[in-house]
Amino acid sequence: MFLIKRIKAILLLVLLTVGIKSTNSQSIAVPIVDSDYVHATFEELDFFRNEIKNVKVVALGEASHMSGNTMVAKTKMVKYLHKQCGFDTLAFESPMYEMAILNNMLQKGTLTAKDFFGNISGVWNIEEMDELFNYIVETQKTNRPLTCVGFDSNCFRNFGIGAIEENFKAFVQRLIPSPNEQLDSTVYSALHRVVMGAYSFKKAAIADTLLLYDTFNDLRIRLKDVKQDVDYYAFWKQIVDNFQTIYRTNYNGSNRDFQMAQNVLFYQQKNNSKLILWAATYHIANDLTSIKYYNNPKINEKVMGTYLKKAFGKQYYAIAFLPFQGKAGVDGALGLMKRKITTKKNSIEKYIAGTTDKEYAFVPLRKEEVQKLIEEKGLTQVNMFGASTRKMKIPEVVDGLFYLKNERLIHYH
Repeated sequence: MFLIKRIKAILLLVLLTVGIKSTNSQSIAVPIVDSDYVHATFEELDFFRNEIKNVKVVALGEASHMSGNTMVAKTKMVKYLHKQCGFDTLAFESPMYEMAILNNMLQKGTLTAKDFFGNISGVWNIEEMDELFNYIVETQKTNRPLTCVGFDSNCFRNFGIGAIEENFKAFVQRLIPSPNEQLDSTVYSALHRVVMGAYSFKKAAIADTLLLYDTFNDLRIRLKDVKQDVDYYAFWKQIVDNFQTIYRTNYNGSNRDFQMAQNVLFYQQKNNSKLILWAATYHIANDLTSIKYYNNPKINEKVMGTYLKKAFGKQYYAIAFLPFQGKAGVDGALGLMKRKITTKKNSIEKYIAGTTDKEYAFVPLRKEEVQKLIEEKGLTQVNMFGASTRKMKIPEVVDGLFYLKNERLIHYH
């Protein structure tokens, strides 16, 4: 009798083991242990660390800027990439000029975590960013400080730190020391109007764009002959290009994404840095052509990630953060700007939720077995942009997915 019971127990164990293996073979996601998430160790992602050992740029994308849990999850990934994977520069979808001033203060030890608020793009002036900003400041006391820059071509107009118009004038006077060759006041007036139009939908006057176009081309020619203070002038060359992008963007939105890619390339090539990008998923996507909405000729399908993928190839790795359920929006906003996260039957989030009960998981989309399973299961719906799903060829759009079971509202400071 004892022998029979033992045989039954062994058979049951075998059946359970086979069942577990069968279930795992259908999983596309690697579950993340809660403690590893809290401490940003991600021991389950050793394969990912090996996969990105030669990668120069990892981009972290958020489906919505108003996603509280996503911001915390991205913070954990920044810590992991910095501590475990050798990435040393964090670049935000925030104005290049103002972020350069913040980084200078950071390196001098005069910047506090609170100083980020009000001097970075407003969507990140939230409590959910506290952990990240405190971490950035704390790293300055170590032998591996995290550099913090911006790649957006916009500027904060005259409300930003650093007096961008005055410093542009100082740059011009330094580049062109002769009093007889200084720029006319009409140029600075035109620039002022363009700067004040940043982050707006107002088109710059044609007369202003023509005047600035000729002026900027002349400055670029002069910059080619620079032999000293190379870093200073290289930075201002990017700012000149950014100024031009500001007035061009409202005529053609693709200009901004192209210039943001150029700004990322500038920082990567400057010190051969390993960069982490923090932006909306839309901007970091590799390829949007499989998404019907973006195949509209009036919609820009070439985004920053498209240019970066062309420049870096497999050394560019885009990760989309995906919420399965919950709400995105602002807490305490009387219901305004709050949206319930929705997922469809054949969405990849719903499939992941059915294969793991963990709060977080990672999907390595470059792995052939994962791509094959996604195709076999017909997983074409994903909540990658906004709070609702779109149909697409997921492995073509990004390289990895960071799954979040629950999303929550953001809390503004």
